[in-house]
Amino acid sequence: MKLSNLIVIFLALALPVILVLSFYVSLQVDTARLRGTYDSYLINAAHETMVAFELNTTRSRYSSIADSKIRDLEAAKNVFPSTLATSFGYTGSSSSYMMSYVPALVFTLYDGYYMYIPTKTWNSNTFSHELKPYVYYSKEYESTNGKEKLIINFSLDNYVAVYFYEDKTNKTYVSRSGYLEIIPGRESDKNTFLANLDNETARKYYREAWNFTEWFNNIVKSNMPSETIELLAVEDTITHHNSALPGAESRFNDERTAVIKNTITSNLIQSMNIYSKNTASNFQMPELTESEWDTVLNNVCFIAFLQGLPLGTTLYNGYTIAVSSENKEIVTADDLVFIGSDGAYHRIWCPHLDVDGISRTQ
Repeated sequence: MKLSNLIVIFLALALPVILVLSFYVSLQVDTARLRGTYDSYLINAAHETMVAFELNTTRSRYSSIADSKIRDLEAAKNVFPSTLATSFGYTGSSSSYMMSYVPALVFTLYDGYYMYIPTKTWNSNTFSHELKPYVYYSKEYESTNGKEKLIINFSLDNYVAVYFYEDKTNKTYVSRSGYLEIIPGRESDKNTFLANLDNETARKYYREAWNFTEWFNNIVKSNMPSETIELLAVEDTITHHNSALPGAESRFNDERTAVIKNTITSNLIQSMNIYSKNTASNFQMPELTESEWDTVLNNVCFIAFLQGLPLGTTLYNGYTIAVSSENKEIVTADDLVFIGSDGAYHRIWCPHLDVDGISRTQ
């Protein structure tokens, strides 16, 4: 067979394959570009929502009251679909179309979170996003003898609310709340430390925190099994193993962060599964990275999910986290500044906020 004939046959066979591959590569490039555009739309909508939330809470005198907080959240949440729809070129009622691809919106606050999830409208097959009751970062622990129970509501820092039920009928219980703080090993050290602090606010903080921590430890150590004591009890000596301070290596902090993670993820997984079953879609809770969880565990955040949106040759599945730095929901440790005995300004956990060599971190 002549070479020219072979070339013609090769071109006849290879050219369609080359064209198909070229078209496929072009589609993939367009899809990747479009994915980046969708990401920017989602990030922008979440950012605008958080800005609205910050404006509502900082301007409202009653933002700490439940009804007012819900109104602030509702107003902020309404910004999300309108901004998202506008970015995609939709207007008016089309925002409800965009929300059909949103399996959940979450506002993580100081001691719990609100979720907006699609809820089936009564006597119809349509869905609308409804605000679910506030969920605390809470966990129940059973006593050694099985008769009592301990419920702890955690927060984004070392503040906890404690409910100790002396019997499971829930009729008799003791409740207290406060900041958990490391207690120096010797009583004389504690008294000297308090006496030499120049700032009365600092003295009040430590005094109340130490008293509360002592009560907390007594409840835990007197009623809980050993494995629970190891998780919760704040040691009565200064040690890096069980500090109540945020960011420190601590069994207590590990338990606190695990409770917050599990509380958020379990409800998200459940709500997404329910929405999927009712819509024949495949909404799933994505796996957040450690750095993303670190953001959620230390800040007031807005988490938005956008899934199942047609995207070239595939479907778009994305999420974003918008962080709030200006709100009245939380005063972080970074906002607390004390004047030490040296006349300098110190953060609450600064190792130099000490006297006579009694350091909080040694």
